[in-house]
Amino acid sequence: DNLSKGYIYPEPALHITIATLHPFTSLPPSSPQTLQANLGTIDFPSLPFALKPMTINVGSKAIIVRFSDSSGMMSRLRASITKASYPQSRTPDIIHMTVARFTESFEMPNPNK
Repeated sequence: DNLSKGYIYPEPALHITIATLHPFTSLPPSSPQTLQANLGTIDFPSLPFALKPMTINVGSKAIIVRFSDSSGMMSRLRASITKASYPQSRTPDIIHMTVARFTESFEMPNPNK
């Protein structure tokens, strides 16, 4: 069973990544207080997002839902984070939510078998 080779995110853990301010695999370059203070320099957009689910992608490592943003707010928010100069921050080039991850390579079952 392929799903036994991974895990499904519980509902409270589902999220859309706006930016990764610091890689979670290493210690932060500065104190948590400094990172928190930098959050105050971000110009958060005040209008609501208009995200629309577009596709579900099943890959060998994860299942993701891709979204479109007709409001343009995600791009504006990501630009504000980049402008706040987080040295190690990175913003994804897609708007997505990961719903499952696989600990081993996942293969789609062949419905013709």
